[in-house]
Amino acid sequence: MKVAMQYDRYEKLIVVDKGVELVNWPDNLPFVNASEIGSLHSLHLLLIALTHEDIDKCCLWVQLSEEEWALHKTAYYNAQADHPLNTHKCTTHVQDEAKESDSPSDSHSLEARKRKTATPL
Repeated sequence: MKVAMQYDRYEKLIVVDKGVELVNWPDNLPFVNASEIGSLHSLHLLLIALTHEDIDKCCLWVQLSEEEWALHKTAYYNAQADHPLNTHKCTTHVQDEAKESDSPSDSHSLEARKRKTATPL
């Protein structure tokens, strides 16, 4: 099956529908197709993220746990209900959950998922 990444509908088509998430996308780069990144410096930052030797810093796909997937679905559909004219959520970048949480258990859970599904793009 031939599949194309839908950057502008990432949250719905990838996270909500498939239960996977891209982690460690560089914070200072817009979440777009690499062909749309205009500078060599930005492309180099993406290359570093995609090929980083440290699994905790490498940009890769992780499978969400059932609980995390349910939370993403609920948040997505609640946001849609709050903004019915918005037909899709445009994501500008993906943040590492470990950076957003101070809880060691959340960070540990993300680490375990990364090790389990460590598949670079």
